[in-house]
Amino acid sequence: MANEVILEKVFKVLKEKQFKLITAESITAGKIASSFVKTPGSSAVIWGGIICYDTEVKRRVLQVPEETIKQYGVISQETATAMAEGALAIFNQSNSKNTPCIAIAITGVAGPDLQENKPAGTVHLALAIQENNESPYPIPPLKNSQRVSIIKTKKLHLSGTRDEIRSACVDEAMKFILDNVS
Repeated sequence: MANEVILEKVFKVLKEKQFKLITAESITAGKIASSFVKTPGSSAVIWGGIICYDTEVKRRVLQVPEETIKQYGVISQETATAMAEGALAIFNQSNSKNTPCIAIAITGVAGPDLQENKPAGTVHLALAIQENNESPYPIPPLKNSQRVSIIKTKKLHLSGTRDEIRSACVDEAMKFILDNVS
């Protein structure tokens, strides 16, 4: 279960800054988005999410380049970054109001077994923001003249059971958003 105090702070910051949240979740399988919708008024901040547990979903839906996966693996900051960018691209297809949005992507190993020779608890987060032209929080345009920037990536080394790792991922994702958006 997500830390309710952190969740409340993230909710408040996103609402104040008028950001819509998009999730691209592998290891957490929707737990980040689910944490938000428990809050009354969550439609003010959450736009939607994609559960991309399978590598093919990362490739085909989020458009994570096959070369990225071959070179770095699915448990990598490069894949997390591509997931965040892909989630923004998908949701921007219906962004007729030019709504500023933030995407959090997470990929990792819940365990108990190794994956890609990485131990359980290895997790990568990526945060991407797309702002509207009137936003008071300027981000330089990076590609295709979209105002998109990967704010930060983060690698975690968590411990515990499979469920404990997945729950800790949700809390860490909330802290990551809060640290980079507030």
